[in-house]
Amino acid sequence: MIEVTPDKHAVFQYFTNTQLGSNPNPSPSNAVMLRDGRISIADQFNDRAFVINGQKQNVYQYGQLNVAGNGPDQLNAPYTAFVIGDYTGQTPPPGVDDGQ
Repeated sequence: MIEVTPDKHAVFQYFTNTQLGSNPNPSPSNAVMLRDGRISIADQFNDRAFVINGQKQNVYQYGQLNVAGNGPDQLNAPYTAFVIGDYTGQTPPPGVDDGQ
């Protein structure tokens, strides 16, 4: 993933395939900057969703790295990830005021 300014300068990069055991072609499908500056990432073909802080440290993860499944702590190619109540950059569900 890469964040760029309107004038096309890179300000942030994060690669989801650098951990031992990662899918070499993980295809992160969604990343959203949350209100507090952390970033929520759906790492589709690594079968996980996680949140990183500004130092690119993983602060929360659901799903096991590159292990697909449908049981506890397992995901199967997640396409998007949300933090409940924080719809920054996402469309809130009908009837939800996102407080912005």
